[in-house]
Formats: sequence, C-alpha cells, structure tokens
Amino acid sequence: MRTLSSNGQAAVAAGALSPVLLAEFDLDGGMLALNMTRLDLVINGTTYLGTWGLGQVGSVTNTPGEMPKLQFTFSGVPSDKIAFARTENVRGREVRLRTAIYSLATKTFTDVVTRYAGWLDVLSIADGKDGAAISVTSESGTRDLLRPSGVLYTHEDQQGTAPGDLFFQHQNAQVERRIVFPAQSWFLKHK
Repeated sequence: MRTLSSNGQAAVAAGALSPVLLAEFDLDGGMLALNMTRLDLVINGTTYLGTWGLGQVGSVTNTPGEMPKLQFTFSGVPSDKIAFARTENVRGREVRLRTAIYSLATKTFTDVVTRYAGWLDVLSIADGKDGAAISVTSESGTRDLLRPSGVLYTHEDQQGTAPGDLFFQHQNAQVERRIVFPAQSWFLKHK
C-alpha cells in the first residue's frame, strides 16, 4: 500500500472518507486538471474542474507482451471546443491519474495518491447529436522499463556522458579475471 499521512490513515480506519478520481493532462496551454465529480475542487493549490460525470476512464485490452494502457473519454463536448482538440498535439504529453482522499471528519483532502502515470498517445473525436466525444489513449510509464537504454557500461560510453570520468577505464582488464579469496583461516589469523 502506498504511504498515507496520519490523517489519511485515520480516515481509512474510520471508514469516514470519500475518494475522488483526479486526472491531470500536461498540454501546450498548461495543465488540464479534471475530477470526476460535479464540483470544481481546489486541492493543493490546483483547481480540478468537475466533469459532471461526462468523463470516463477505461482500460484498453492488452495483448501479451504489452504494457497496460488507459483510455480517457469525455462525452458531450460542445462543438466550439472541438477545434481546440483538433489543433492540440497530445502525443507524448504526460498524464497522471490520482486519487484524492476526502476526510468526512475533517472536511479536508488528506492525501493525493498517484495511481497511474503515462504518456498520451492517440486522440480521436466522434461527432454525435448531443455533442462530440473525445477519446485519448495513453501508454503507461512502465513501458520505458522494457526498452533498452542503448548505453553500455564501458569506458567509451562513460566518456560520452561524463568526459574525464575514469571510473570504467580498467573494466576491460577485470572482465572474466579470476579472483581468489583467502581461506577463512587467513582472516582469523590476521584479525
């Protein structure tokens, strides 16, 4: 479990809490902060706009060997906001999904826990009679763990990243070199 503050732990133990789902999108014009309630909420100095239930977060079916993806959908978007969505370059932008814990006892948000972090991928727009629906998928930040870095632990690569650092200069001479440690009796004799 992620670490919670003492107030957050007290709210969880008492069962007097209300979790709120938050979504943060880093876009060209700044961060778009949304919450899945009907109210605009100010949490830690950031105003999260209420989506009135028109926002949805769903998982994307994964194939074996792929990292998890999420799909964010906003329905009922007015036609005048669609032009903004068409011009915004979302690919590669960071997205975070958080849970804020609202304590019913203290009437404050005690903790904000990051549940998902990733990068936006593909944006699609579907027009309908009640407005448009904007969907965007995202790739998990864990995708980078499976990609090779392209850097080897060699003296040459170290000089490329930190010129003058001689840490790896004798590494090749040490590769597959047999190291013989003394027997336990030697250590006991030389205490």
